[in-house]
Amino acid sequence: MGLSRIELQILRILETDGDCSLTKLAAKTGLTPECIRRDFEMYLQKNNLMEISRSGRGITKKGQDYLREVAIEEEKGEPPDTIRIRLPSATEKTSTKIKLPERIKE
Repeated sequence: MGLSRIELQILRILETDGDCSLTKLAAKTGLTPECIRRDFEMYLQKNNLMEISRSGRGITKKGQDYLREVAIEEEKGEPPDTIRIRLPSATEKTSTKIKLPERIKE
């Protein structure tokens, strides 16, 4: 999904601490609440990894599954900014690793 390390950090906080306020996320990440809201929440919500409810920000089932996949990749020694894609081949199935660039902030 191309998540940045801060987006992964936010998901890990939500998984560990449960539902959090925006202020608590800001304190744990060292970012301002406005920065989290503007730069990170929208993408996480759009991909159904995080939700906002009356009790605060929370990780979704899809977000938990994604973190498990990242943990498996890290155990294999693949950094989280690497994706594996399957290239079509007539004779055999192969895959190639591609290092993703960090997201460009506007």
